[in-house]
Amino acid sequence: MRLFLVLLLSIFLVSCGTPMGKIKEGTEVLLSVSKIVSFGNDYGIKRKTNVFVSYTSGGVQGELQGMLHKVKKETVIIINEYGNKVSIPRDNISYISEW
Repeated sequence: MRLFLVLLLSIFLVSCGTPMGKIKEGTEVLLSVSKIVSFGNDYGIKRKTNVFVSYTSGGVQGELQGMLHKVKKETVIIINEYGNKVSIPRDNISYISEW
């Protein structure tokens, strides 16, 4: 009985929090790369979701809007509005947000 209550309480506490992967569309929430490790694909954003990415490349700040295609070990692949796949090194990403 005690084990059942502990299990039930832990499920309740986990479900009370708002998971990063369930952020509603249209909210202006920035997902800091350093804070969201270990949520699914490390970003908590599902594939084929529209994203806004801010990154730096050679000391120059850049921004990209598109659809999240794949998150790999060292790169994030975004499909831009023209249908081209753009690979961005994970170390260069400042933040990612859904839109």
